[in-house]
Amino acid sequence: MASVFQREQKGKWFYSWVDADGNRHCRTGAKSKRQTERLAQKVQDEVDREKLGLVDPDEKRFGDHEKRPIAEHIADFLESMRAARRATRYVKVREGQLRDLVEGVNAQRLSHLTPDAVEGHLNSLRKKPGRYNEALGLGLSAATINGHRAAAVSFLTWCVQRGRISGNPLTCLRTLNVQKDRRRQRRDLTMDEIDRLLAATDTPDRRYRRIVYLVALLAGLRRSELELLTWGDVDFEAGVIFVPATIGKSGRDDMVPMNDQLRASLAAEKPQGAKPTDRVFRSIPQIRTVYRDFERAGIPVQDDAGRWVDLHATRATCVTMLLRAGVNPTLVQKFARHAKLTTTMQHYSKLGISDAAEAAAALPEFGGPAQSGDRARGGSAARTA
Repeated sequence: MASVFQREQKGKWFYSWVDADGNRHCRTGAKSKRQTERLAQKVQDEVDREKLGLVDPDEKRFGDHEKRPIAEHIADFLESMRAARRATRYVKVREGQLRDLVEGVNAQRLSHLTPDAVEGHLNSLRKKPGRYNEALGLGLSAATINGHRAAAVSFLTWCVQRGRISGNPLTCLRTLNVQKDRRRQRRDLTMDEIDRLLAATDTPDRRYRRIVYLVALLAGLRRSELELLTWGDVDFEAGVIFVPATIGKSGRDDMVPMNDQLRASLAAEKPQGAKPTDRVFRSIPQIRTVYRDFERAGIPVQDDAGRWVDLHATRATCVTMLLRAGVNPTLVQKFARHAKLTTTMQHYSKLGISDAAEAAAALPEFGGPAQSGDRARGGSAARTA
């Protein structure tokens, strides 16, 4: 039976009980003995029901997890991602998104992440200044907000898989239409602009940035991958760049083939006695430095259509150059290390109307030149229909 007691006269009241597994527990009670007795009786009733088999084991487990602070669940979730060898940068992004979620909802327990509360938090992000649009008075973009939604949904899905909650209440939340709220539309660099950029950085004090741009253009590496790339990841004999799961966005080991120019350029930049663990690049230029390099090369950072160029635009340029060269889109997807072909074609391909015109010009002619009479009757196709 549960009991109540004081450890010192006129001190706090406590109550203790033995659970269904025979383990003794003790907790601080209320201010008065009567209120503490009520708490003790409630706990004892739950123990008696469990002993009689009247308590659902799943319900009890869910209740135990509900009592834990949400911060503990998030810490376990992030540790699970690290154990699965997810990219360090990806884990950090998820950690920041979940931190914003907990603060925005003021969540203390898992049950506080209700659809209404989370939706309100996501709506508030529309007013939160972003990295590029703070001066414009705009909030976060639809793509960024969708990322915050994905963090919340994936976290609770993990909790379901681990038996911490019965179901995910956030799957009903809809994603925003990214196409209607694209804040920073990028464009690809032209061949002339690439030549001017490489020429503008072909000086002793800027040469390290020139090789950064060259690798980004010819290998399509992301900024975080360029930053963490080591000489041990560059296999000159096989002609490939190894992208470990620890630095890649996909969370898997990948390889990117090098063409002759890229292989020779990297070999020329490798210092004598460089260790496999040494970084290939001493630093990656910040956005302002990239913009200054573009300005020196006479490349407008933003064109008349409002499209931007930055370091990540070199990745889109790489994909577009491969597609214009006639490489099969599936092979381009593999080169870019995208999980889905739609990512390659919708977000990184910058093929325009001129490319479509070249495709139209490649179509064959049918039935020979149409005569004026044929045009009046709908052409040769109409004549043979």
